[in-house]
Amino acid sequence: MTQVNEAKAFVEPSGEKERAGLGAWKVARTPYDHFMAAQDLPIYRGLGMYDIREIPKSPWKRMGGLGSFIQLDGTDGKLGMYAWELPPRSESTVERHLYEEVYYVFEGRGATEVWREGSDRKHTFEWQAGSLFAIPVNTNHRIINASSGPVVLVGGTTAPPIFNLFDNQQFIFDSDFAFNDRFDDSDDYFRPQDSIVADPLHERAMRVTNLIPDMATCELPLDNQRSPGYRRVIPQMANGRFYTFVGEHHSGRYSMAHHPPGPGSVVLICINGSGYTLAWPQSATIRPWETGNGESVMRQDYRPGGMVVNNPGGTGWFHMHHSTGKQPLRLLVFGGIPQGVGIQLRRQGETEVSGNLPIEMGGRSITYQAEDPFIREEYKRMLAVEGVEFDMPDWAYTGEVPTGHTLEISGP
Repeated sequence: MTQVNEAKAFVEPSGEKERAGLGAWKVARTPYDHFMAAQDLPIYRGLGMYDIREIPKSPWKRMGGLGSFIQLDGTDGKLGMYAWELPPRSESTVERHLYEEVYYVFEGRGATEVWREGSDRKHTFEWQAGSLFAIPVNTNHRIINASSGPVVLVGGTTAPPIFNLFDNQQFIFDSDFAFNDRFDDSDDYFRPQDSIVADPLHERAMRVTNLIPDMATCELPLDNQRSPGYRRVIPQMANGRFYTFVGEHHSGRYSMAHHPPGPGSVVLICINGSGYTLAWPQSATIRPWETGNGESVMRQDYRPGGMVVNNPGGTGWFHMHHSTGKQPLRLLVFGGIPQGVGIQLRRQGETEVSGNLPIEMGGRSITYQAEDPFIREEYKRMLAVEGVEFDMPDWAYTGEVPTGHTLEISGP
């Protein structure tokens, strides 16, 4: 961002027909952009990737091991991500920070130490491939690879808005404030909790826990909102605001196309199965191939370790996810700051209709019967290549409205 002391003298228009300032300009680097550049790591951008293991990484002096920032299109200012590889028998540097942080483990096993500043009491918990865990905000922590093989993780953070708001790394990394409401130092803080409750806003499944040892394979509650048989849970971790959930589509099935409520994007990380995502701007219509806009559709294929951004244009793109493997497609979603923390689309007390409802009912989803016919044809072709049976139920294409949706509003 331009500093005030770097500004030029203002030139006032010479008359009423002349406008002040520039008509176009290049987007400025944010404080978080400057921070990433100073780390001297690759920065991976674009729609997504096939496998996190394949992207370039460089030695990371600040953290240890090898790293690469992941800043997919549309996530700037909202979500920070990085790929991180720790070599065998090594450990990271100790750090603490005012932004939230969530880790998913793709390869290896190890342990994490967490402790309060000035305390000799350390909480240590172990993890393995498939584990998901959160670091309580502004606690000291260290990642340890005690195994004979490398550890590969993906980290998701709320660092961009924190950097861009405060623009002071000493404050971000050296604050001694203890968030006792986030980290109570209890003995069982990192003991996995299995119970499922309804999240207060949407009444969908939520699991309140700070560690999930087996996120890639654990049982998920039935949800049905994105596709028939769809399973989903929200991990509510470290009493934080970091937006995340895990969803799973049956083998041989795919989601309805849908678009987010506004600007901002989330990243979907494949943690089991395989598949692909299609994304296109709303200007290409709900049937892009039929209307001659098929060239506007972007596609990302992935396997476990791959990922894709849902809204690459940042302006409410349609997107949909297809399971092509013999195993169900399980996607871990990193969203960073949720709506209401950053962008507020509606006033408090106003009604927001679920985006999973069809467009004609006030939602943001294209029903299967209204979608472009090419979508199903191409999906069946991809399944045939993989030797997987098309398993969508006939009723999904008949116009039958699923039961269970309600427009009754609960809560304050």
